[in-house]
Formats: sequence, structure tokens, C-alpha cells
Amino acid sequence: MKISVGAPASRSRSASSIATVDLGGNFIDTANFYTKSHSEKIIGDHVGRHPARRDRLVLATKFSGNLLPGDPNAGGSGRKAVVAACEQSLRRLQTDYIDLYWLHNWDVHTPIDETMAALDDLVRAGKVRYLGVSDTPAWKIVEANVTARFRGWSAFIGLQDRILAARAQRRTGAGADGPRARTRYHALVAAQERRAQRQVHPARTRARSRETAGSWTRS
Repeated sequence: MKISVGAPASRSRSASSIATVDLGGNFIDTANFYTKSHSEKIIGDHVGRHPARRDRLVLATKFSGNLLPGDPNAGGSGRKAVVAACEQSLRRLQTDYIDLYWLHNWDVHTPIDETMAALDDLVRAGKVRYLGVSDTPAWKIVEANVTARFRGWSAFIGLQDRILAARAQRRTGAGADGPRARTRYHALVAAQERRAQRQVHPARTRARSRETAGSWTRS
């Protein structure tokens, strides 16, 4: 059973989700950016400080979200940010290792081999067990894993993608009120991805927006 402790969760609601562990839940998924890292602190208080409970769970969290607006080094997937994010998550979660560490959003400004090398170092250090990837194009995931395989690094073994979920929803026709709900979902996905990129590299995103506006003006 998977338990997600995410952005919409309040403190009391998150605590209720953690209580599901006592009912058989064994997979907790969160992110360093959810509720400004508060979700990780809640998990640490209810799970991390209890070794017996921690050992029976698969604990997953994500990185790349920027918790310090205005500081481009505080987010993204560069080596400095990856290592710092992991250390901070370990402290908040009150644990020595993360079972599954997700790349939350593809950082278009960082070479994927730099990200994979940094993640492999975390695995070799025993701070991370397995690697996953979220909201990243398929071709970039292939590039990342091929690079990792050729160089003997740890590769992504998990995939979490809202776009795939949206396509599955479209194929099955699931949704509260049919096509209209699915259209709103797709619009929300696109807006969330744009917002995530702005949070990772706000200055670069603004510069790129100005360049785009200039190209339209010239044409």
C-alpha cells in the first residue's frame, strides 16, 4: 500500500496518512518541496525516529525543487544541489538512507551525466538505495540510463509521470466529468511543469521568456 504525503496536505492530514502505516501501509512517497519541506519533517517525526517502523517501510522522496527563491544553487539537478538536497532530506526524515530517490523534474540546464554521477555517488555512499525519475521526457530517461550503464553507475529503476497518467486517463475515459475534466487535468499538468522550471531556475526562465518575446517581435 502506497501512502503519499504531498503538497495539498495539512499537518493533521499528513499525520493521518502516516497513521495508515499501522493498517498495513508500507510505501511512503513525498518530496523535499512539498509544503516547503514540512511533509518530510512530519514523516521524520512519525517514522524516522522509530527504527523498527522505519525498517519495514519503503521511504521515497524527491529532489530538484528550490526551497530558497533567488538562489539558483538551491535547486535543480547539478551536483552541488543534488548532494545538498539529499543531506537535508535525510536530516528532516531522521533516517540514514532513502529507499527510493526521485528526480522530481528534468533540469534542462544541467547535463544528465552530471546528475547521474552525483546520484551514483549517493548510492555508493549508502545514503540512497535506488533511483527514480519523474516528469522527464522518455528520450532523456533513455539517455540517462544508457550513460549510467556504460559507465557502471546506478540507473533509474522507477518512473513516475503525470503525462503518462493523463494519457492512461484519456484512454480509459476515467474522470469526474469526462473530457472536460481531462482537459483541465492536462492544462494543470502543463502549468505545474512551467512553474516547476521557474522554481528551479527563476532567473534563467525569465531570460528565456524575454528571448522568446524578442523573437516574436522581430518576426
